[in-house]
Amino acid sequence: MRKRNFRAILLANCALLAALPGGAHHSFQAEFDASKAVDASGDDKTDADTITVAGPRQLLRSSCRLEDVRYVAGPVPAAAFRASVKVRSHAPLAGALVTPLGEQARIDFDDPQRALAPGQAAVFYDGDRVIGGGPIAAGDV
Repeated sequence: MRKRNFRAILLANCALLAALPGGAHHSFQAEFDASKAVDASGDDKTDADTITVAGPRQLLRSSCRLEDVRYVAGPVPAAAFRASVKVRSHAPLAGALVTPLGEQARIDFDDPQRALAPGQAAVFYDGDRVIGGGPIAAGDV
């Protein structure tokens, strides 16, 4: 009896899926237009025809540089300082040494961080108090 019910439910679901339109809103078809040319954009097109396949370890970075850094207290700290750093809103805090470099800063993580991306915000904390932060610089990850 259970097998019959399962088969009936499975057939009903298949019939329902078959009745739906093929090009759903969030499908690849909605994002890709085969009639348009594909173009690489950016300043440096020398590597536009290169695809690099790498393992997960190659996504790890021990440091990064931030640009347009802002400090909550105002003035740029005079020396490097220890802080907890977040590179994603839901990521755990990571211990690091933050070295101020004028409007930039260098972050040296205690443990390598995965998949840092240019433009992604990095925010440094002292406990639950925000010290400052800025976007990760392009070409440095």
